[in-house]
Amino acid sequence: MNIKHILYSGLGASLLLAGSGCKKDFLTTNPSTGQTIDQIFANTKSAYNAINGLHSYMTTPVGDDQFGHSSFMLVNDLLGNDMPIGNSGHWFRTQYNYQEHRTANGGLPGYAWGYYYSIINNANLILERIDNVPGVEEERQDIKGQALFYRAFGYMNLIQYYQHTYLGHESDKGIP
Repeated sequence: MNIKHILYSGLGASLLLAGSGCKKDFLTTNPSTGQTIDQIFANTKSAYNAINGLHSYMTTPVGDDQFGHSSFMLVNDLLGNDMPIGNSGHWFRTQYNYQEHRTANGGLPGYAWGYYYSIINNANLILERIDNVPGVEEERQDIKGQALFYRAFGYMNLIQYYQHTYLGHESDKGIP
């Protein structure tokens, strides 16, 4: 075989593959954020997508030190007495030095408020609609149980960050 034969064979194979490739609608997909509420809750199979959205939101990064629940677990561990950090750069230096806790709206404190309330709001949306979704009752109850867990999980974490001390606030609600 000579070089021309190999080159023309390769070119012909490339054109054949390119010509018989994917259909035009292969890359046309509807993003999950583009679905309507009626599409999401059309049946229990599609309602599981709402729960899967909560699962994936747990690790969705939005910044260097804001990457879901894991960032709060790291900060909570860092704020203990047993984890010193040096003077070199560190993602959570302002939390470690108690500099970021002075502002409630910015940084990690503001992120915590919005993050856990997003989980609660999405769980409430699921709980509000799941009883009327057509499908298998066992699947409906499974979705409902997971949504109840996520709502409780969000409130539990918000209470740990924002609850008043007990003394003097015995009759107050958990979250101010």
